[in-house]
Amino acid sequence: MTTINETDVIRIIKDNPRLVFDAMREDPELLKEVRQAILTDDILELPRQFARMSDTLETLVGVVSTLNDRVGSLEASAERTDAKLDRIEASAERTDARLDRIEASAERTDARLDRIEASAERTDARLDRIEASAERTDARVDRIDARLDRVESLVGYLVGSDLERKLETVVPNRLEAVYQLDDIYILVYQDRHPTVDRDFLQTIDHAWRNASIDDAEHRRLRDTDMIIRANRGGDEMFFNVEASSTVDEDDIDRTVQSALALEKVVDAEVIPVVIGYAIPNEVREYNAGEKRGQARIFEMRRRNR
Repeated sequence: MTTINETDVIRIIKDNPRLVFDAMREDPELLKEVRQAILTDDILELPRQFARMSDTLETLVGVVSTLNDRVGSLEASAERTDAKLDRIEASAERTDARLDRIEASAERTDARLDRIEASAERTDARLDRIEASAERTDARVDRIDARLDRVESLVGYLVGSDLERKLETVVPNRLEAVYQLDDIYILVYQDRHPTVDRDFLQTIDHAWRNASIDDAEHRRLRDTDMIIRANRGGDEMFFNVEASSTVDEDDIDRTVQSALALEKVVDAEVIPVVIGYAIPNEVREYNAGEKRGQARIFEMRRRNR
């Protein structure tokens, strides 16, 4: 029996290399052992590493794609930002131009204000002079007013004195002619002498003390210009008279109120009367609208001198 050693095997393989390939094709286990003997671990690991690299490359491709999308978005955003910056720059230029115009206008306004202030100072100076002149004018007017007051007082005194002298005769005569009176008697005549009939004043005071008239009515009757008693057809009647050079609404009110108070004292008809040189139309209208009673108005004429 022939013995084949390792050396013989190697020689045979060298002389017939196809025998090894054929043997490996026929024996998978042999092929595997040969591969493991020939190939290193690093080479065997290469397929798995290539697989991992392929996965990594796919991941990188996705990342690159995402980055490309983001870069595109950033580029579009940058373009929009550039456009906005262009508009902002244009607006800033317009704003600068407007500010230049505003500054120029402000300078013109300052110049106008300077002129206005100067004019105002001149106006103040003129007003000071006018005020000083007005004060001097007021002083002159005050002196003129004082003189006029003295003149009016003198005229009023003269007119009043003339009226007072005539009342004692004119009033009874007018009343007698209008009302067909008998036994006309002046009870009170303040202007000529405080009282004519003291007994009648005591009657007024007695009515006040008995509360037939109040304090205001008592003072009004004591201050009235004239009270006249007369007879008409056997009936006693009274007249309360207020006299004034120019009759006004207050004269109407006083004589009407005094007549109402006097009726409480005498228990008879009392007619309110006003008499004067001037009776304005508005006073006549006021008397016509008096709700509490109307006064009888007599107008006296001044004698021409």
